[in-house]
Amino acid sequence: MTSPLTVSIPSLRTAAGELFAISTAADFPRIPPGVLAIGTDPASVHFNRLSPAMLGTLNARLLAIQKDLFQLSNDMAAAARAYQEADAAGR
Repeated sequence: MTSPLTVSIPSLRTAAGELFAISTAADFPRIPPGVLAIGTDPASVHFNRLSPAMLGTLNARLLAIQKDLFQLSNDMAAAARAYQEADAAGR
């Protein structure tokens, strides 16, 4: 027999709040533009040719992660409210 599932509503709220704070932080990681190698060797030249596209892709991915964290924080907060309402209604 399995145990019934229990949820710590305060912990869920806390986690949602932490994710919200991370996702809305002004210092959410971004890679600054213009990261270039200073050498003239083939590796530096190759890196400098690829760098703008790589940085753009990485920054776009970081932005998507930030949006996903924001949505997850909202979903977790909504779940905490739903659990609280269900508990209050005796369900």
